[in-house]
Amino acid sequence: MVQSQAATVDIYLSEASSARAPQLARLRDLARRVLSDHEERMLWGRPTYIRAGRTAFGFAEQKQYVSLYFDAAEILDRHAETLARVRRSKGCLRFRKSVPIDWDVIEQLLRELRDVKPTAEAPELPREGFVTRSKGDRRGPRRL
Repeated sequence: MVQSQAATVDIYLSEASSARAPQLARLRDLARRVLSDHEERMLWGRPTYIRAGRTAFGFAEQKQYVSLYFDAAEILDRHAETLARVRRSKGCLRFRKSVPIDWDVIEQLLRELRDVKPTAEAPELPREGFVTRSKGDRRGPRRL
């Protein structure tokens, strides 16, 4: 599942591959528990957690890995040594099948993310029932 058209997180999880569904369900449970003051929504084809109108965390099943998206990349930087075996980019962790998810580390990252104060200026989020287009596409969000 690269970009899901699921309208809800429950539908997204029901469409996940049987091999990754338990990991995705556990990620959701962990995010809902730790980020309890965040709103859970489907944005950009993946479960996303929002606070004060700003995305904070999301996760997705990709073809070769499970991706975790963190809005505060500095948190990942602080844990670079612990995350050395995990493929990563600025605000994203990618767990391949060969690299087990360290749930204690993910919980710690989410706790630190929860403690980050939201900034006053939040980027505009797509309206419910819409998804954003690619970065270079200037036509704006499209209706689901």
